[in-house]
Order: sequence, then structure tokens, then C-alpha cells
Amino acid sequence: MQQKPPLTFLEFALNENGIPRYDNFIIFFQNGVFGEQRRQLLPYKKLQQEAPNLERTLRFIFSRIKMTDYGSVMPFNRRLYRAYIIMRGYVNSDKELAITH
Repeated sequence: MQQKPPLTFLEFALNENGIPRYDNFIIFFQNGVFGEQRRQLLPYKKLQQEAPNLERTLRFIFSRIKMTDYGSVMPFNRRLYRAYIIMRGYVNSDKELAITH
């Protein structure tokens, strides 16, 4: 089976319901048990190797931001997308990165 190409930025940022597809992707960068579990996965480790400043910045941002609404995340969409593109190269599908379709 051929791998689907990565999402475009617009596809990544919004689905047809106006909810970001990256909704659960953010967990990679949050504190807590689920974030710790996700950071053990190969795509995250590759992100740390390939873009350590980006990884640290996203960890800093999402360890402090309250996820009460997507408006608080929107200023960081481009950084999240850059992380997604790097990590996407190490998985077979977006599901492995908790990207919803």
C-alpha cells in the first residue's frame, strides 16, 4: 500500500468542522503521562534530533498554554506544522501522530 502524502498546511490546520486536525498531536508537547508516552516514540525522537530548537520551543509553549480554545493555539500553527512534517517522515499514516481526518 502506498503511503499518503503529508497534509497541506490548510488541511493540517482545519477540518471541515472547523476543528484543527492537529488537536491530539499537541499531546506530544504537553506535560503529563500521555505526553511522556508519546515522546518515547521514534517520530518524536527524530524531531528532537533534527530540530531541537523547534522541539524545545513547542514543549515550552504547550507546557504553559491552557488548551481551553483553539484560538490560543493558532499563533503556533506554523511551528506545529513544521514538527508534523518532520515527524510524518517516520510514520506510515497520520493516525500514528494522532492527526484526525
